Amino acid sequence: MKKLLAIVMCAALLLSCLMLSACDEQDVMDELKEIIDETDENGDFKTLAGKTPEQLYDDAFELLSKATNFTMTAKQLISMDMDGEKIDVTQNVYQKIDGENSYFKTSGVEGAEMEGWYVDGVVYAQHAGEKVKATVSKEDYYKNFLGSDASESKIFDIPESWFVDITIKQDGEEYYIMFAVSGEEYSKLIQNAQLNAALADNVEYKVYFDKDGKILRMETDFSMEVEGVVANTHTESIFENVGTTEAITAPADADSYTDVTSNLPTT
Repeated sequence: MKKLLAIVMCAALLLSCLMLSACDEQDVMDELKEIIDETDENGDFKTLAGKTPEQLYDDAFELLSKATNFTMTAKQLISMDMDGEKIDVTQNVYQKIDGENSYFKTSGVEGAEMEGWYVDGVVYAQHAGEKVKATVSKEDYYKNFLGSDASESKIFDIPESWFVDITIKQDGEEYYIMFAVSGEEYSKLIQNAQLNAALADNVEYKVYFDKDGKILRMETDFSMEVEGVVANTHTESIFENVGTTEAITAPADADSYTDVTSNLPTT
């Protein structure tokens, strides 16, 4: 994302009047860049930071796909009614990326809590009091330890048709674009990412930005029926520190981890 330049202080005694005038003109131009966004009759924005909703989204995910450093927190809240008993499940995944290295922590589902590091081709994981390490490829690391792979990035490839008549709405200091699409449409998007799920009801999909057009988070709300049980789901992915994540190194007690490379399953 482009950041607006700060207004330059031009009141230096040795500068000529011509240079001062040029500087003042540039400052005015920089200020004008901040107020070019249009609004419609409802007060919603047609552009934010000079970008349309589609441009905002495309630029945000192009930046994320190329970023070698960022932090992501993913949350999923699932509510189900099984034989009259309401069950709520919360799952969390925290991940820091530093080039080829990363750190992750999962929690929420009993027995699924895990903490790990992937450093220089070696994954170190703590689970249920056990510490193990293994030499794995980055692909196998994502599949075995995070339950995902590169193909899942396709879930961000939103069709152009979703952007028709979409505006940018303001919510306090944040701005968001929202898609309300059918479960059938959203299921196609999920299948493109090689994930298996079928959604019957409509899906509400929101993407939040700050005033400069930097992506903050994504939220989705949907219902899915599995074997007669309806699960109402809210997911949220928060992106922070893009380009500034601290260096990730192996845990201090790495030597105490048991090497299970020969017993690690691959997918």
